[in-house]
Amino acid sequence: MAPFSKAEKHAAVAIRVAIVGVGKITRTSTSALSVTEGAELAAIVDRNALIGGVAHFKTLEEMLAIEHRIDAVAMSDICTLKHIPAV
Repeated sequence: MAPFSKAEKHAAVAIRVAIVGVGKITRTSTSALSVTEGAELAAIVDRNALIGGVAHFKTLEEMLAIEHRIDAVAMSDICTLKHIPAV
């Protein structure tokens, strides 16, 4: 059996992160995720924003209702926090 490639190893162990609330700070978060080995941006939750190549959901409930592997959630929208105290 051939050894796993670097991409295959990354895909097997990557922490898949969803960002809730896309705003100015999201640029920093997505930049940090893009250079962090073992982490990848898997989804965003925002009523209006889109990031190419990333799953998009309008609500947190919509994201949680489907079978989409998310390992961590970054809450970037302060307004969201007053409505959803914990996930």
